[in-house]
Amino acid sequence: MANIKKLPVVLFFIAGPVPTEEEQAQAEALEGVNVKFRNASLVLPGHSPEAFDDVAGLVPEIYEEAKAEQEGTKKPARKSAKSDDGTKEPGKSAAAGWKPNA
Repeated sequence: MANIKKLPVVLFFIAGPVPTEEEQAQAEALEGVNVKFRNASLVLPGHSPEAFDDVAGLVPEIYEEAKAEQEGTKKPARKSAKSDDGTKEPGKSAAAGWKPNA
């Protein structure tokens, strides 16, 4: 019986149900891997990531975090409008430019 080698799985996230020609070309350029396209808009909060070896394309945050965890690294924190002491920095909210009617 032949020794079958399992190819690494790359989840390639796209913006819709079908990859664009450019996305298809990018996926075809990934040699020696099993590329699986996934619609990034269908990854909802609380989604449990499926098994993968790598990710590409429009990678949802939950998969970025899972990849960082696999690599033993922490994903850089997103920039926030909060200062170091946890309070909101002045002028960083959507209502910062609001003025009451005269």
